[in-house]
Amino acid sequence: MSWLTITEAAEMAGVSAKTIRRRLKSGEFPTARQDGEGHSAPWLIPRETLDAQTKVERSDDGPVIELREQLQSAEMLRVEVESRLREEISSRERADRELQRSRSDLEEERTARERAEREAIEARARAEEREKRIIDLVEDRDRERGLVEMARAGRVEVEERLRAELAEVQSVIGWRARRRLSKVQGRSK
Repeated sequence: MSWLTITEAAEMAGVSAKTIRRRLKSGEFPTARQDGEGHSAPWLIPRETLDAQTKVERSDDGPVIELREQLQSAEMLRVEVESRLREEISSRERADRELQRSRSDLEEERTARERAEREAIEARARAEEREKRIIDLVEDRDRERGLVEMARAGRVEVEERLRAELAEVQSVIGWRARRRLSKVQGRSK
């Protein structure tokens, strides 16, 4: 007959040492004995008694054990699903933050583009205004040149007419009058 300690019996039965002690106390292992004297002496349980007890438990508790295993599987699945859900929520929150950042960047770019378009329109308007002013100045300059040319042409024409009249007058008047006239002209110059 082989003997097992409480710890060995608990490992073999798949239960805690506390459960084996409780069973010892309740008398489920009638052939068990203490190795030595006194209250603190270790207990020894015959392997055959434990095997028989375990077989009975497994046959009686078959559906319970199955349910426990299913419950454990369900619990592990729940923990895994919760973990995945937390990861998914975290991933979604990151995506939401990234989307918000992208929207903010897009709005900033839209505002900058609109400002640039307004500035371009204003610059075009200023350029058109300058162009009109330049055209006006060129037209004024051309008009003034024309007037200057007309004035020159008119002056030349007036001078020629005056010379012609002077020559005519000189031919009509005598040499004395011409002499006086040339003196007068010399003083006026």
